[in-house]
Amino acid sequence: METKYLIMIFAYCIYALSFLMIPLVRRKIEKKAGKMLLQFNIDAEQKSFSVKNILIVIFCAVLIFIVSKIGFKMWLIIVLDLCAVLGNYISLKEISLFGCCGIYENAIINNSYVVFYDEIADFPFLKDKTKTEYSSLTLVILTTAQKQIQLSFNSEAECSMAKNKLRELKVLKY
Repeated sequence: METKYLIMIFAYCIYALSFLMIPLVRRKIEKKAGKMLLQFNIDAEQKSFSVKNILIVIFCAVLIFIVSKIGFKMWLIIVLDLCAVLGNYISLKEISLFGCCGIYENAIINNSYVVFYDEIADFPFLKDKTKTEYSSLTLVILTTAQKQIQLSFNSEAECSMAKNKLRELKVLKY
C-alpha cells in the first residue's frame, strides 16, 4: 500500500476520533462550568454560522480524500491532512458549544470561547470608561495569561444582563 494512502487512513482515524472526543470535551466543560445561570440568545447569524461549521466538517473530509488522490509531495500531503483534521476539530468544538452559550456558576461560554472565572484577570474596557475601542455589544476580558478575549452579544440588553450577572457573582467588580 502506498504511503499516501496510509497517511489518508491515519488522517481519517484522527478525524473520526475527534467526533468521539468532542462530546467528552463538552461534558467536561459543562461539568467544570457548573449550573447555567443565564442563557444567551441565539440569533439567525449564529445559526448560519453553525451551518457553515457543518459544511467545514464535510469539506475537511473531502479534502483528506482529494489530497491523497493528487500527486503532491509527501510533506504537503501531511500538512494538508493535518489542516483538515484541525479544521474539523475546531468546527466540531464550535458546533458542540453552540447551545451552551451563557453564564455558568464557574465560567462564561460565548460562541466557542470558554472562560473560567479563575482565569479572568480584568475587564480593561469597563474600568476605563474613556476607552471606546469596542462596541456596547462586546465584553473584553483579560485573562491571567495576558490573553485578551472579546465576547460578542446580540444586543446591548443581553450584554448588560451578562455584566449584571457577573457583578452578582462578584466576578465583575465595577
